Amino acid sequence: MERNVLIRQILQVCRDQRWEALVDVSGHQWHADVMVNYANYHVAFNVNRRFTHVNQTYHAMRKQRVCGCWLAIDELQQMPCYGYECQPLFQLNEVFHNVSVQVNAAMELPLAGFVTALVKGRIRRMQQLTPRFIDVYVVKAGCAWCLNDFSIFYLRRIHTKEGVTLVCRKDFDEDFSFNPFVYRSVLEFAEEHRQLGHMADLRRRHNATSSSDLFSFGCPHCKNIMGNLFLGEVVRDTIHEVDNGGVHRINVENSGLTLPFQQWGVINDSCSTMLRKRTSSSATKSKLKTQKY
Repeated sequence: MERNVLIRQILQVCRDQRWEALVDVSGHQWHADVMVNYANYHVAFNVNRRFTHVNQTYHAMRKQRVCGCWLAIDELQQMPCYGYECQPLFQLNEVFHNVSVQVNAAMELPLAGFVTALVKGRIRRMQQLTPRFIDVYVVKAGCAWCLNDFSIFYLRRIHTKEGVTLVCRKDFDEDFSFNPFVYRSVLEFAEEHRQLGHMADLRRRHNATSSSDLFSFGCPHCKNIMGNLFLGEVVRDTIHEVDNGGVHRINVENSGLTLPFQQWGVINDSCSTMLRKRTSSSATKSKLKTQKY
């Protein structure tokens, strides 16, 4: 990936969107390869192989109402920019000349889509997420003791109000299925959809191996425990399967649940519009030395 080529691609996105773009912009204690004027704020892009002092430069930009963004060509782990996880520093990837940006561990966006989303305020540092829908995988099981059939479940995906989709074993552990509200929601859903069968009994039980009380599934007929080992086998056998009727979407919008999410993510358009309205319309006070594109 050539730095000049990447800068030209960012400028082309600005052309396509009819945004005013400036190149080689200098401010007090900062510099930007490309700066985009959008609505009542500015977004600055820097493209290079390595970056240092990202934190200081970021705060210097914020004082002049400039939202900085750093796109790294080299591996982030090789850079001496401590604490970069909290700053808008993103890894660039290239596959067959198609450049993408690593937003977080589970999400990549094409460069054009990333630039558009960032300028429009859709890429933000998340502190927590609010689940809206959960995708639950329900599988039939059988008790080895009483030989009765019942169903167990685990969360496959969580769709949030912020527009972020979390995937099991990438963004959260399957133990989140043991959340009491999630369990009640699944039971209510199963009552309305009798074809799912009788759900397993989920409660906190004493585990002799760990000498502690843990949540686990149990047979609803004889109370035989179906522990984490059994659930882990079910997850491993089904996590990569195509959704074939075993996945059911349940609304949990009014649950009050929140999830910690200390990562960058992409929010939906309605959230970004609301956030832009909250920002001040004051212009940048400091004079910037710019070259208009």
